[in-house]
Parts: sequence; structure tokens; C-alpha cells
Amino acid sequence: MISSRQRLRRQPLRGLGIVAALLVAAACTPDPPVEPAHPVWTPTVVGWSAVPGAEAEVPLAATTEDWFVAIEQRPGIGTAATSSTLLIYPRTGVDGAPAATPSQTITVPNGVAGLAMSDHVIAVRARNYLAALDQIHLFGLDSATATWSQSTLVPRGLDNNRITTFVVSDTALVLGDTRTGQAGDGSALVIPLTVSGASISWSFSTVVPLSPDAGWQVNDRAGFGRTVAVAADWVAISGGSDHVVVYRRDGASWTPDLTLLRPSWAGTDGRFGKSLALDIAADGRPRLLVGTSGGFTGFGVPGPGRAELYSAGPSGWSLSQSIMPRPGSALDGFAVGNAVALDGDRAVVGLYWARVPRPDAVLVDDYRLEVWDVGGATPVFEAELSALTAVGGPRPGQSSSSPASVGLAGSHVVIVGWEGYAGAPSHFSAISFDRHPAS
Repeated sequence: MISSRQRLRRQPLRGLGIVAALLVAAACTPDPPVEPAHPVWTPTVVGWSAVPGAEAEVPLAATTEDWFVAIEQRPGIGTAATSSTLLIYPRTGVDGAPAATPSQTITVPNGVAGLAMSDHVIAVRARNYLAALDQIHLFGLDSATATWSQSTLVPRGLDNNRITTFVVSDTALVLGDTRTGQAGDGSALVIPLTVSGASISWSFSTVVPLSPDAGWQVNDRAGFGRTVAVAADWVAISGGSDHVVVYRRDGASWTPDLTLLRPSWAGTDGRFGKSLALDIAADGRPRLLVGTSGGFTGFGVPGPGRAELYSAGPSGWSLSQSIMPRPGSALDGFAVGNAVALDGDRAVVGLYWARVPRPDAVLVDDYRLEVWDVGGATPVFEAELSALTAVGGPRPGQSSSSPASVGLAGSHVVIVGWEGYAGAPSHFSAISFDRHPAS
């Protein structure tokens, strides 16, 4: 079984004599070497502000190397209906940034609660209130005309469970349904897709349900399906706090290919498998990035989170790299591991917890993303991305800023930037960060 554990501890300074000694030592210490210039990432913001007197407007966003898409939801005031629109932007701007205006706007059902995307499929989750079912609407790409259109939909009533989360690839749609805090086990459904141009098809007969191991603890079984990831012939699913399982397609079935167990008890190790990302390496083998948020060491002291990269090789899976919090992240990197994304030689890990002042000097919690190069033997830090900086800094009354979702495709990182306010609706922005190739 593969496991790793690292703990960081701090000892408080005792006495002014120690402080004075440190100051003297610092004065005599030569300047640190100058860091090499980091790559330049430029943000493009597609944002909406909350409508006074109504719930927050919530954009959702996803990306490939060729497209940037967002859902715009505008709630009506009073008895007016909510409108939901899928905005599709080709990446034709500088450094592959989204175009200034969408090439298509498609009206989608109200009550959108999720968006996922692959190279040739857009999946939109919407709520059918009359039928009391969630539905996934699938849109396909006509490459000849560079247009997207709805091809089919998938009713969630396949196993009488709800949707907690979902992901999509060009070969499969994966639905996760955690039961944390409820009776019963969580579950996941793998729905194989056949994509031919703008046409997407699937069949009830090929749907594969996945369930937690009966020997797991009750809470871990209930949490199964909390987080899901998919890439080619592999699906990854996290449990409630103890397990992460990677399944491999074996004909019409899916069999466990890797099972990871949290290396220490949950109180010290935080949320094991809080976030997952799957990718296929250049040699055709899968890689799994597991994010684990921070926990509490002895006497309630917060400990760091982490992200760990597992790679499949000829002799099986192995832990190939570990990304630990960089200095300066609040609470020793407690929030790291809450978000991960992986594509090629690049990984995105969050959240780096910074505290920045508003104009009135009140501190705002700014949860940021880190971009890492994982193409070598050890991870190399590349950039830090802040949704707060992208929208011009803290606004009056703002209390926090954080990515609500993250996606990665090549040199493009897409997030939904969430802004929290005390006593006011939240604001959301869809943001694409695009790397300048020459930087």
C-alpha cells in the first residue's frame, strides 16, 4: 500500500531576547538569491454582479485548449423566471484567451447546478422539478462548422439517486452521489458515451454502477462518490475520508486498479482525497493527483494539506511527486489540497491562503491557486493565481475570495471566482488565466 506522511511543527518565540537575536541575525544575513522570473498568466474575466433583492447570480465555467464556456444565470425579481444561458467562447485571443464575445449563446434549462467539458462534449446539469429528477444535457461539437448543439440528455433517475457531482470525457459521463450525513452508501454511475461529430449517444444497457467496499467504515461508505474524476479508460472516486479508488475499464465492466488508504487517522490527516484529478501521460498510462486538505495535529494545532501525484508504470502505481504548502500560506498551508487539476506536465493546486487588506484596512481572506510544473522528477512552482487580483482587488464590504471550481487544459486555467460579503449576496465571476508562451 502506498502512503506518505509529513508533519510540520512550529515552536512559539519565547522572550524578547530571542526576538532581538533573530533581528540581529537577519541584519547580518546576506540577501537571498533572486528568484527567476515566473511565467506570466493573464486573466480574462466574464463576470456578473448580484441583482439587489435576489439571490446571487452564479456563472459556471469550463475549458479545453480550444474553447471556454460559461453558464450565465440571471435570477428574476419577484415572480419573474430565472434565465440560464450557455456562453461559448472560442480561444482566439492573445495567448489563446477567450474571444471578446461568445460565438454562440444557447438557452439552457433553468436551475443549472453544474457544468463539465471535454474536447467534444459539454455537459450541463439541470433540475427537472416536475419530474423531480436531475438531468444532464449533453452538447456535441460539429468540427466542420465549429458549432455546438444539444444532442441528448441523461435522466438521473437511473438508480433513484441524486447527483452530487459529475465529470465528462469524450468516452464517459461519471455521476457521483455521496450520502455523507445520511443513511445508506454513496455510489457512482459510469455511463459510456459514443461521440460522432455533434452526435452523442448512450444506452441504459451499458451503464455501470460502482459502490464502496462493504468492509469500509460506515462514514467512508456513505461518502463514496463525493469526488469523481475521469480520463480515457480510468475513473477515480474518493470515499468519505479514508479511501481513494481508481477503476480501470475492463471490457464492459470497471475493476479497481488502485486503492489508496489515508495514512493516518482522520483528525490529523484532514480530508483525504478532498479533490481528485486524472490525466493520461505521454506513454498512455494514467496519473492521479490527490488533494488532501489540512488536519489538526496534537492539541488542536492545524497541520498542512498536500497534493500527491501517483503514476502508473509497468510494475503498478507509485507515488511520484508530493506538493507541499509553500511558506506564507496561512495556518501552515491548512487549505492546500482543497482543489487540484492535472493536464500534461502542469498541475494546479489550491488553496494558498493569503490575507490582504481592503481599502479600509480590514483583512480579506484570499484563497489562491498555484501552478506547478510536474514534468520532471520534482515539482517546480510556476505561478500563483488570485481571483481577487483578477477582478481588481477587494471591494467594499468583501470578506473573502476563493475559487468555487477549477479546470485546466494545457496553458489555460479556468475558475469560478467566488466573492463573499457580510450581509449581502455573493458575487461570482468566470475567469480564464492564460499563460504567455514566451514568459
